[in-house]
Amino acid sequence: HRGAPRRMKIMLFSREDLPEGSWPKKIVLTNVGAPVANFWKRHIQSPQGWETQIIETGGLERNQFEKIFVQETEGRGFDDIILLDPHDLQIVEEAARSLARHGILNLILSKPRHGKVGIDVGRVHYDGIIYRGSVGPDILACYKEEQTSELKGKGTVWFVGAGGPMGQIQIQRALQLEKSPRKIVATNFRSPRLKSLEGRFKKMARERGVEIVFLTQQDMGEEQFYQRMEEEAEGRGFDDIVILCSVPQVMERTTSYLAKGGTMNIFAGVPKGTLAYIDADLLCSRRIKFVGSSGSLITHLEGVLRKTEKGTISPNSSVAAIAGMDSVIDGLKAVKEGRFPGKVVVFPQIKELELTPLPELKEKLPRVYEKLEEGQMWSREAEEELLRQKLHLSEVKG
Repeated sequence: HRGAPRRMKIMLFSREDLPEGSWPKKIVLTNVGAPVANFWKRHIQSPQGWETQIIETGGLERNQFEKIFVQETEGRGFDDIILLDPHDLQIVEEAARSLARHGILNLILSKPRHGKVGIDVGRVHYDGIIYRGSVGPDILACYKEEQTSELKGKGTVWFVGAGGPMGQIQIQRALQLEKSPRKIVATNFRSPRLKSLEGRFKKMARERGVEIVFLTQQDMGEEQFYQRMEEEAEGRGFDDIVILCSVPQVMERTTSYLAKGGTMNIFAGVPKGTLAYIDADLLCSRRIKFVGSSGSLITHLEGVLRKTEKGTISPNSSVAAIAGMDSVIDGLKAVKEGRFPGKVVVFPQIKELELTPLPELKEKLPRVYEKLEEGQMWSREAEEELLRQKLHLSEVKG
């Protein structure tokens, strides 16, 4: 992520004070006053003769952002919007609609201030927009901070809604990072799928020196659950909170558990335009960050393959059930219903194999079950034995 306003792009400033050293294609100044506007005009130094266009307007009301969005960016959106101490915090919600994909909205307050700010968590997830904030006067302070979606090494992380396949993969990945967190808290509303994860990962966590805690809200009750989370936050908050359930109210409730400078990773997809309301003081004084992702780039997939080849991660650990081609529909239904805590693997070369959770292999395919790692995780040896039996092969070449 960039450490300054994007060069050769379009920026929108509001009210007062401007950064030096950036060369946007276009700058829109709204209600900044003559001294600030003149200062910017004097100090803009575009490289190689690049001419920066500066547009000045009066103040913007909440319903006027769309007009300037269309007029000045041809509907593409601003790459950076910097709001300087707006009197109405609801303007944040309106301004964010004018951000381009991967744009940054930077909210600068003159002093700590409480009030609800609407965060479009859908666009954070799908469009990669970023919300940052600080208490002035340095409006570039947020750009100077590291912006990453990676978990903090030796930090603390809370996985919210961790009972499904994505939760399992996230926990496994956290444990297998070169610089893993020192503490992982995994929670889910209901307990059955979470209990399966506890059985799978407690030993791995112990071997890697990571404290891991599994908690279920339904078992504890809401009030007691959040009291317990206060304790797990150790009085300072979590360095990372990863949201794996698409419930805006959960996002709103959990933001207060972030440590100063902490990151909320919105991994669960929610529709664009879905708002979560958080306290502006969390964004600006505590400097929390929101990141999201709606899919991996090819380079990310290549990285996973390299780590798999090196043995630093094991995708087999995420397998919860297997099936043949005749059971594809059953497998899809199971995924839709959230029946398993992990992935369903369909073997296209096997026609007849009913949808089978790994524990049931003990009765249905005992020789395959014997090849499971520690009696519960899928393995290459188990796959080879399955293919030998179902395809009647004397030898399987890996």
